[in-house]
Amino acid sequence: MKQENKIKLKYFNKFFFYITLVFIFVSGLWALDIGASGMISEAYTKLNYITQGLGFIRTPVNQYHLGLLLATIVFMISICLNIIHTIKSLIHEK
Repeated sequence: MKQENKIKLKYFNKFFFYITLVFIFVSGLWALDIGASGMISEAYTKLNYITQGLGFIRTPVNQYHLGLLLATIVFMISICLNIIHTIKSLIHEK
């Protein structure tokens, strides 16, 4: 494989990874929204609701916490990547 193709593949892999992180983060926010809406509906109507999101059926509280977990995991991954990038740039400055 030519050097130019390797560089393009390297950038494509990074781009795909970041797009995947954004997709998971937005899915987490979406799950938060569905869970919060279900909890509000339960509070006003005194009925037991189930929510369907991300391919599974669960209670609104579980849906909310799943969204919170997804968003938190992606947020922590992005913080770790920023810390690694900062450390690498500090090392290369010396």
